[in-house]
Amino acid sequence: MDDDVPSFNVLMTAATIALFILNVLLALRLRSLHSSSLHTVPLPPEALAPVAHRPTRPSLPPVLLEKVQKHVPDPRDALSHHAANVKQLITLRRSHDAAVRQQSPREILSDLQEGNLRFWSGCAQKPCLSALERQALLEGQAPKVAIVGCADSRVPVEMIFDQGIGDVFCIRVAGSLCSSTVAASIEYAVHHLGVKLIVVLGHEGCGAVTAAQLPDDKLENEPPSLRDLLRSIKADLEPSARTLAAVRDPRARNREAVTINTLAQVRRFLANEQMRQKLAAGELLMVSAFYNMTTGVVDFMDTESTDTCSAEGRPAASDATSLSSASSSEAGDADNQLTPRQRLARQVPLMDSSTRAAAAA
Repeated sequence: MDDDVPSFNVLMTAATIALFILNVLLALRLRSLHSSSLHTVPLPPEALAPVAHRPTRPSLPPVLLEKVQKHVPDPRDALSHHAANVKQLITLRRSHDAAVRQQSPREILSDLQEGNLRFWSGCAQKPCLSALERQALLEGQAPKVAIVGCADSRVPVEMIFDQGIGDVFCIRVAGSLCSSTVAASIEYAVHHLGVKLIVVLGHEGCGAVTAAQLPDDKLENEPPSLRDLLRSIKADLEPSARTLAAVRDPRARNREAVTINTLAQVRRFLANEQMRQKLAAGELLMVSAFYNMTTGVVDFMDTESTDTCSAEGRPAASDATSLSSASSSEAGDADNQLTPRQRLARQVPLMDSSTRAAAAA
């Protein structure tokens, strides 16, 4: 047993030395491979020939390769073609803008009505511009109409009138409220862009108008900026509080409240002397409208351009008349002779017969 121990130690020592020698040989082999990879591989003689004399080896047959090369455009030709297309589109856009400026306010309003007809009937054209057409818009803008709409995400203004990019100067704010900044945008559209039609658009189920009818103690819980906006709308609705209270159907009451609010915003715009002058000269038309989300139909309501301000300079009350029913001045005079409740019963088609009779009583 004692003789086996020295023999075992000898074997272990021999194995260790063998592993060391093997590692040294492996390291030397790796080093030789690495040094050989650093040497430049000699190129064949044909690779050193001049470029002009190198043999061509196309991957396609010669006939097919010639046809492909004929159809590959020169980049310089593509750039010149692109520039020519842009110039042509700019010319077409200028012609379009000039044609828009030649339209009368009533013609523009008719275009909006036709676009809304296409929208709710499912025949919308959904105008979309290409990249080159959008580039042509950099020359300037000539919108045909300025629309003050609600910020509600369910009221996409351009879509419900089937209009495209550059057709609508759109201002969206909760409740379609005419603040000083909104008025400034409208003045810019009228005096600098030549807009001839202004539409104040309300919609079915307007949350801002509904919240503005809440008691004052509940409005106090709202954030400061929102509270000020709701108070402004509430102030415009207060003169018609009794009229709204007489409407029992919730949907009809909401529609009437939104209509009253849009008319109040129109009167705010009409407090501007320059706006009234353009209205009197027939250069500008200002209407209010109501978008029914259920049907997709937009009802337009015209407003009187005269006697819109009292002697103190404050906006005076003016009544709305549906454009479809105001085909003659006699119809407008007859409508102005109605009492407020009779006019309410005629203007709100959502009321049932019993509610209509109660409102007109």
